[in-house]
Amino acid sequence: MSQNAGKQENLRFDGVKFYSVHFDILGKPKENVDINLDIIPKVLFHSDTKFDIIYDVDLMIPDVFKLNLRSVGYFELSQEILENPNIKEQLINTNAPAIVFPYIRSFISMFTANLGTIPSLTIPTQFFKGKLEEFNE
Repeated sequence: MSQNAGKQENLRFDGVKFYSVHFDILGKPKENVDINLDIIPKVLFHSDTKFDIIYDVDLMIPDVFKLNLRSVGYFELSQEILENPNIKEQLINTNAPAIVFPYIRSFISMFTANLGTIPSLTIPTQFFKGKLEEFNE
């Protein structure tokens, strides 16, 4: 097996950062409550090869808990991938958001578990399809 087996050459992930976290505890947890989740990634292009995936997450359990956070995943495409627009589009719109999402999911679970006032929340897996909206500051 070669040293590069399984290594992604076309898309480099340079990590994720959480820039803003705001929460409010509104009341005591109840059983069988609905969780309202708004999580839509956007893309911010810096050049032909460098881009960010920005997640603004709004999570709410009515009358119990509210969480808003912003996270950013940093990516770079290889020069070779620019020659194939279909693969480039798939990497940006599907693969990159899917790479960042588990970090957000884990952050929310650990954050809510550490609060101690509400049960640990595990948000459902998300699937990303279609063209991402471009982020405008």
